[in-house]
Order: sequence, then structure tokens, then C-alpha cells
Amino acid sequence: MDKGIIIVALVSFAIAIYQNTQERRKERETRFFEKRREAFKSFIEAFMNLSSSEGNEKEMSKKANDLWEKNAKEILIWGSDDLIKAINKFKSLNVNMHKNFGDILIQMRKDLGICEKSKLDYEDVWKMFLKSNEWKKFDKIIKTKK
Repeated sequence: MDKGIIIVALVSFAIAIYQNTQERRKERETRFFEKRREAFKSFIEAFMNLSSSEGNEKEMSKKANDLWEKNAKEILIWGSDDLIKAINKFKSLNVNMHKNFGDILIQMRKDLGICEKSKLDYEDVWKMFLKSNEWKKFDKIIKTKK
């Protein structure tokens, strides 16, 4: 048997294996992206519902605990180490909540690959959730916290 034919066959086989591996990796990354996106979307929606709801301190505490329970598993599985640390920091501190939640959202964007070096800060992120007539009030709150 000709050595040339064997070499061509081996090279063709290696290329086919490489292409198959790359295709599977790309499919896995797409699935991971979708899982992360859904987990992050659910977390943000739950948080926004919580922040717009009313109730006494006990009711709000119960709602917050329900939020963490519902979303913790998904975030733990699909979130990066930095995201989990940002959420834990947010949960453990009662100061700078605006900044810490903004940091969570920025980290979620990084986890999704939207931006590695974001030029946004937490104020930019928060203003996305506010009506433009609420910005001045938000700016006053932030300036008193700094």
C-alpha cells in the first residue's frame, strides 16, 4: 500500500475529528450562553419585581429570601466566580446597594461575553431601570452615599 495514501487518509481523519470537536464545542457554548441568559434574566426580573413591591420589613425580607432561593441554584451553576462573589457582597452589605447591584449586572454582561472591559459603571446601569424624570432623584441619593 502506498504511504502517500495512508498519510492522506490519516490527515483527512485528523481534520474530520478536529472539525467535529470544534462543532461540538461551539454547540456547547451556545447552550451555555442560553442557560446563562435565562438564569440572569430570571434573576433581574425577580429583583425588579421585589424592588417595586411594597410591604413591611418582614414581608420584604421573605420576598428577598424567596428571590435568592429561586435563583441561587441557577446562578451557582451558570454564573462565574466573580458574579457569585458580587451577589454575596450585595447580600451581606446594607450599604452601597445601588453600587453593588450595578456591579452584579455589569458582571452578568461580562459572563455573557457582551463586554470584557465595560465602560459602564453602576450609575449607568441603574439609570436603565429609571424613568428619565427619576434620574435627578437617583443622582442625589448616590451623591449622599459617596
